Amino acid sequence: MIPGLPPLKVLETITLDADATSLRLPASGNIADHANFPSGSRHVVILFNAKHASVSSDTIDTTFNDDTGSNYNVQVLNGEGSNATAYRQSGEARIQGSTIPGTSPHESAFGGGYMLIPHAFNDYGHKATLAVSGQAEDRIRVTAGRWADTSALTHITLTSNSGGDGFEEDSVFKLCVVDEDYAISGVEQILTSDGTMDTVTLPDVAGNVSFIGYIRGKRATNADHWNMHLNGDTTATNYAHQTLQADGSGVHDWNVHSGSSGVLGLETLYQPAEGADANVFGPVLGTIQQHALDATGYQNFTHIFTFNGWHANSSASNMRIYSKVWRSTAAVTSVYIFPNPVDYGSATAASGTMLSFYSSIPKVLIDRQSLDDAAASVTFTFSGLTIPSNVKDLRINYYTRSDDEADKSELLVEFNGDTTASNYERQGIQGTTTDPGAFQDSNAIVGAMPAADQTANFFGGGTVLIPEYAKDDRHKHRLGWSGITGNDDTRVQMFSTRWKNTDAITSIVLKNSTGDNFIAGSVFELEGIGDLAGWQGTVMGVENPGKVMGVEAANIEKVMGVA
Repeated sequence: MIPGLPPLKVLETITLDADATSLRLPASGNIADHANFPSGSRHVVILFNAKHASVSSDTIDTTFNDDTGSNYNVQVLNGEGSNATAYRQSGEARIQGSTIPGTSPHESAFGGGYMLIPHAFNDYGHKATLAVSGQAEDRIRVTAGRWADTSALTHITLTSNSGGDGFEEDSVFKLCVVDEDYAISGVEQILTSDGTMDTVTLPDVAGNVSFIGYIRGKRATNADHWNMHLNGDTTATNYAHQTLQADGSGVHDWNVHSGSSGVLGLETLYQPAEGADANVFGPVLGTIQQHALDATGYQNFTHIFTFNGWHANSSASNMRIYSKVWRSTAAVTSVYIFPNPVDYGSATAASGTMLSFYSSIPKVLIDRQSLDDAAASVTFTFSGLTIPSNVKDLRINYYTRSDDEADKSELLVEFNGDTTASNYERQGIQGTTTDPGAFQDSNAIVGAMPAADQTANFFGGGTVLIPEYAKDDRHKHRLGWSGITGNDDTRVQMFSTRWKNTDAITSIVLKNSTGDNFIAGSVFELEGIGDLAGWQGTVMGVENPGKVMGVEAANIEKVMGVA
C-alpha cells in the first residue's frame, strides 16, 4: 500500500471456499448499486491477499464490464532479484499486471497488493489504474494501466493468468471505495471546460493530506509536466525530489536537490496531454505528510509522495514515483497543483480533469505515537488496543528521522517479538540519485529514513501494508514504500516482504536497524482498513473529520494531538 491512499470503505469481501480460476467484484450486480455503496463515491480500490494453487507464481488479469476486446494497456515496472525491468503492453485483452506467489517460495506464502481506479464512474474518459503488488519476496511489481472505454465502471473480473487450479482456496479479495467522509469539503475540482486549477486551502488538523487525480493537460505532445507549490511558495530551490520512472522498456531515476536552479524543483507529476489518444487521462495518488503542527509542537520539512502514470498510445507510456520535500518548517495551509507554465507557456488543464483532496485525521486509527523525546523503538501491542473484528488489514504510516551518524538509516518492522533476520525475506526496488536497481535479501527492513548527517529538519516517510494480519493459515505479507529527499542521500524504495510464520500478529515493533534512536518529532500511526461507525463532531473547526477506532470523542486530543 503506497502512501497517499485515504481510508477505505469495504463494500464486499470474497474469501474463496475452493480454488477458482476467476472471480467477479462485486459477486453480482453493479458497484454503484451495491447495498454498501455510499452515495457520491468516485474512486474504486481492490485489495487482495492471494496465491496460485498449483504453479510457482501467477499474475492477475483484470478486465472491466465483461469487455474482453483489445482495449487494455499497461506500463509495468518490475523488481526481481537484482534486476529492475520495465515493459509496455498495448491493445491487450486484459491488464496483465498484479503478481502473486504460488507453490513457490513456500506453500504457506501469500502475496498481493492493491489497485486504484480513480474517478471510476465518469462517462467521458478512459478508465485509468495504478497498482502495487508483491509475489512474497520473489518479485515486486508497479503498474499504470488504461481501459480504452469511456463507460462508467460497473464491475471487475479478476482471472488467474496461469490457469490450472487458479487462485487457491482462502485467497481474499476486497472491493472498496475511497471513503468520502474524509473529503475536504468544497475543494474537489472537476473541470467542465479547459481551464486552470484552483489553490486548495487545507484544514488545520494534524496528520496527512491525500489527493487523488484524473488528469490531462493541453500541451500538444504526449505529456505535460505538472508542478506543485505549498503556501504560495514558488521558489523552485525550496523544493527537491527523487524520482523513479518506467518508460516503455526503460527504468530511470534522477534527483533534483534542494538548491538546484530552475523550475524542476516544483515538478511533482507527469501526465498525459493533447498528443495522447483521445479520452486518455492519467491517474494520480499523492500525500503530504504531517502537514500541520501536532501537540508536540514540532514542525520539520514537509515530505511528499506522488505516484502517477499514463499510457498515451502504443508508442508512449510512463510511470513515475516522486519522493519530494519542501524546505520549510511552516505548517502547510494551501497547495496548488498545475501544469508547468514556464516551459510550455500555458497552465491549462483539459476539460474533465479532476483532483480530490482528503484529510486523513482522525482516520481509521488504532494508535498514534508522536515522540516528544528520542526513542530506540516504537511498539504497538494489540492486547492494549481496540481493533474491531471486521478490520482485517493494517497499515503503518511513519514520518521520522534517526540520530545515527550517517546519511540514512533503515526501518525494521518486526512481528511478535521475532528479531531473527532470516525469518523475514524481502524483494526491493529503488531509485537512488541516478542509479535505479533491485535487490533481494533476508531481513525485516521495510523502509529508509534520513539520519544525523543530513541537513537539519529533513524527515522521511513511508507506509507498510499488512493484509490479513490475524489469519493463522499463511505467512504474513507486507508491502512497504519509503522515501528520503535530502542533501546527501536521496532515494525512493518499494518492498515486498514475507514473515515466515503462520501465527496471527499480536504485536509490532518499529526500530532502527543500527540500534540508534528515532528523534523527537517522529510520528508513527497504526491504521485499520474496515467498516466502522462514523465519529460525529468537530475537530479544530472541521466537522465530522473521520473515524476513530475504540476512542471516545473526549480522548481525541490525547490520541491525535489535536484540540
